[in-house]
Amino acid sequence: MEVATLRKIGLLGILIGALLVAMAQGLPLVKMPQVATWSGPNVEITEERSYWIEYHVTPPIDRGTHISVDLALTRSGTVAILAFASSESGDPVGSVLLREILESSNMSLSRSVLAGETAHYMFVVTSWGGEYVLTVRSVWSPFHDLKPFTLYGFIIALGGVFIHYYSGVKARMVRVFQSVSEKSSMLKQEDSRFAENGEYEL
Repeated sequence: MEVATLRKIGLLGILIGALLVAMAQGLPLVKMPQVATWSGPNVEITEERSYWIEYHVTPPIDRGTHISVDLALTRSGTVAILAFASSESGDPVGSVLLREILESSNMSLSRSVLAGETAHYMFVVTSWGGEYVLTVRSVWSPFHDLKPFTLYGFIIALGGVFIHYYSGVKARMVRVFQSVSEKSSMLKQEDSRFAENGEYEL
């Protein structure tokens, strides 16, 4: 591959990698009102399986931000909800944010709470025969899932740096080869001229 082409590929890799890193780190800082809706349970409640627990997690929400929680039963039964701030691994952080139980006599609830920590928020819903729809409204970044692409950006950028460095090495090798070829050609021309002039004859 031509040196100029390698250099262009290297520079393109560096540019794409840097752009990907910038987007993966910068866009998650952009936050706006969001709505997340979940329904469940996603399994059938039977005599052998009398209840089911599901976990719903939001992206990080800043401390002091309002969180609106709406839970409605769509089929008679009992549903309990527990909400708390959680770490990346899902471990609870701080105190319980919300703890409520819905039964057939009370088919829906709406609560507004304040985020006590800057963290993910986990909503644990336990269903005993009841089907539900959970809606959470707050402010978070819709680009939070881009963060893992930071690693890919670094890998692409490093690959571009390597290719660009290799193109420089190859360019120097080509110049050395051309220089050697030119000197060899000059020596051959000198030898031919000497032979034509009879300078090699005894």
